[in-house]
Amino acid sequence: MSAKNRQVCIFADEVEVINYLASTIQQSANEVLQEPAVCFFIGGSAAKLVCEAVTKIQSDWSRWRVAFCDERLVPSTHEESTYAAYAKYLQNSNPTLLNNFIKVDTSLPVDEAARDYEQKLHSLMSSEKGCSDLKWPHFDILVLGVGEDGHTASLFPSHPLLDEASKWVAPISDSPKPPPSRVTLTLPAIWAAGKCIFPVIGGGKADILKRILCPGDGGENLPVHRVMQSSKNTLWILDSKSAEKLEEFF
Repeated sequence: MSAKNRQVCIFADEVEVINYLASTIQQSANEVLQEPAVCFFIGGSAAKLVCEAVTKIQSDWSRWRVAFCDERLVPSTHEESTYAAYAKYLQNSNPTLLNNFIKVDTSLPVDEAARDYEQKLHSLMSSEKGCSDLKWPHFDILVLGVGEDGHTASLFPSHPLLDEASKWVAPISDSPKPPPSRVTLTLPAIWAAGKCIFPVIGGGKADILKRILCPGDGGENLPVHRVMQSSKNTLWILDSKSAEKLEEFF
């Protein structure tokens, strides 16, 4: 079902979600790979789904540039590392793609890590997209996760970072979810993306999806809802369990 800039697709199970995610990424990549490169920003909680989807995509992986919506300030081999979540799946199955990841320097203090990563993204936009004076980055696709509290990337409910209006990348040192120190894309940087995709599976997300997607259910100020309301194009890819409380609305 579609409404304004939002499309909600509900499938029977995880396999169908992965297949549709793969076809969506494939189609979107084909549209932009005429450019020098394509930039995909992928949320850590969606790692398994994205990596399963990647195995179904035929592409020239050398032309992809991949970075993160957020990263935890832990070593790149740590179990909480977003990069490690992808390396686990891709180091053997798709090392070319893994080599094209733009990594956060997690050895730096959190403020410096955020500034350094934002500069990397500016350089990426300049060298690969030919855009050196952008107010906001142009990401072709963001694949984002959804927390059970309504957070996405490392943007948490009621946190002051939701009001950040000038930075592409911001530091957070008091995350309510461990580890406390992270860097994250800001809301305006996310809003500037060509498409935001939320693949969601499992009954544990049913309550929060109802709050986010159903009018008047109290989710209007949640970070995920704010992404959806102001993004150019938002696609939800849900399995039947995560969508079980949406039946009367979709």
